[in-house]
Amino acid sequence: MDKVFLSILNMSLTASFVIVVVCLARVFLRRAPKFISYTLWSVVLFHLICPFKFESAFSLIPFNAQAIPTDITTQAVPRINSGIAIVDNAASGALPVPDSALGTSASPLQVWTAIGAYVWLIGAVLLLIYAVIAYVRLKRRVSMAVRVEGNIYETDRIDSPFVLGFIRPRIYIPTGMGTTPYTHIIEHERTHIKRRDYLVSILAFTALALHWFNPLVWVAYTLMLHDMESSCDEAVLRHSDIDIRRDYSSALLSFSIGKQGLPLPPAFGEQNVKGRIKNVLKIKKTSSVTIITAAILAIAVFVGCAVNKVDDKYISYVYDHSDRNVKFSIEYPENWKLIERRGWDGDETIDASPDTGIEFDFSENENETENFFIRAMLFSSFSFDREHYEQEAFITDDNLPATIYTRINENESISVFYIFDEAEPPCYIAGINMSTAAYDKYKNDMQKVMKSFKQEQVNQVSETDNTEVQELGYIYNFNTTDMNFDFDVIEWITSEDTDRMNELNLNPDDDMPGGFYIYNPDLDKQSYDISDNVEYKIIDWEKNGHGEHTAANMDEFANHINRFDVKNLLCWITINNGSVIRITEQYVP
Repeated sequence: MDKVFLSILNMSLTASFVIVVVCLARVFLRRAPKFISYTLWSVVLFHLICPFKFESAFSLIPFNAQAIPTDITTQAVPRINSGIAIVDNAASGALPVPDSALGTSASPLQVWTAIGAYVWLIGAVLLLIYAVIAYVRLKRRVSMAVRVEGNIYETDRIDSPFVLGFIRPRIYIPTGMGTTPYTHIIEHERTHIKRRDYLVSILAFTALALHWFNPLVWVAYTLMLHDMESSCDEAVLRHSDIDIRRDYSSALLSFSIGKQGLPLPPAFGEQNVKGRIKNVLKIKKTSSVTIITAAILAIAVFVGCAVNKVDDKYISYVYDHSDRNVKFSIEYPENWKLIERRGWDGDETIDASPDTGIEFDFSENENETENFFIRAMLFSSFSFDREHYEQEAFITDDNLPATIYTRINENESISVFYIFDEAEPPCYIAGINMSTAAYDKYKNDMQKVMKSFKQEQVNQVSETDNTEVQELGYIYNFNTTDMNFDFDVIEWITSEDTDRMNELNLNPDDDMPGGFYIYNPDLDKQSYDISDNVEYKIIDWEKNGHGEHTAANMDEFANHINRFDVKNLLCWITINNGSVIRITEQYVP
């Protein structure tokens, strides 16, 4: 339920800004038809009820739709993410930080959020129950009403006309109201039904119940109902062939006695009569210029407030320098320029040097140093006076803990370090060195980058895998097109291998006239791929009357096999980490 409550808070924050914009727009639209103002409230209703948002570069909303992260209660350092640095810093600084020393399972923010969620739910339920009770009581009061015509019913148990119902709404009027000028009021209620205002009223009250804690929503609800009624008044007067403003005002005045308090569904009728009478008496023919200007303003407000601002797009990136035992991934804004640092070339160890990592440069001129880096290094090569830094806990989305060290320098600059103390070696550190103004500008984005930081598994090669292995056998089907060959391992037995000779019952004179024996009882081929980095050594039989090894490339090796018209060639292959790195022809006397 906490996430639902936080989502409601985010919706209420966005709607609050839109309410203020609509209220300001109403000031400029006071001479325009009230229907324009009434229409603008639909965008407020959208933000209050719909959990789904649309993004656009034309949005007037200056902050993120999810300013309060739904996981804020579980963050090691809770932080607001509105996208406005000043607001985020001030609001985040006021949030309670979890105290690990307390040894409690729930943080203070989790406790307060849970309490707030229950209070919100109780308030919303009570308001909805009140509406249901009001509907039932009103339904009973008009249960004995007499049908006059169509959907108009008359009863002496009410003082003013209203619309009641959801699917087939009815108009209820006080007894004796069927004559002029009261017929104009009946037409007003018919206009409500034609425009489906009874459904709008239900949605508006539902939004009010969900956001009862927000005073701006109560203001918006009241003003929306006023614009609804005033726009209906204007519609009745506009469709009348004669000037009925005086009679219409008199009819409204007769229903104003005893009217007070906030109107609540399920029924709505003659509300804010005093203001409506003033508006009716001031109604004049509106010029085309005024209507066009008002329409342009309303469209701009509607479009600008209906969508949220586009969040920055983030790029997924993996820094892989496995030969230095370094590999990590982050997500960063697509408009940032990333610079890779591959480390000091003179470092012969696999440990990370101080320059192994990435950097973002925000400097706008040569005299500035505005940078943000993430590096992998040995802590023995990095030291600073931590006592002069403020410290706070930090944890990534991958649950990797870190400590943030912050210091404000005398030259209006700031130094910040993220140190991942518990990371597997080599250790990772992020550093920020920039002016306080630049830091306020980029702080939220840099923190998002650090939240996405993830130490990736380095595919290390063990000493065993890194050892070169040599095998002797016959090469078959050496294919330079498919870049592979087949290999059948054999056993090369010399006269010195007496134990092996005895096992195989070999006779040196008969079986080993050349001093060796090739033992290959079964044909067991294994396929190997050929890379461009394989070294070849072939025997040049034309030198000194006997074979000597000489270097060759892949094509020369293939031609060498074809030259002697052999289907297979006895060779040594050298394998490192599963790949063939060398092929050497075996000399056979």
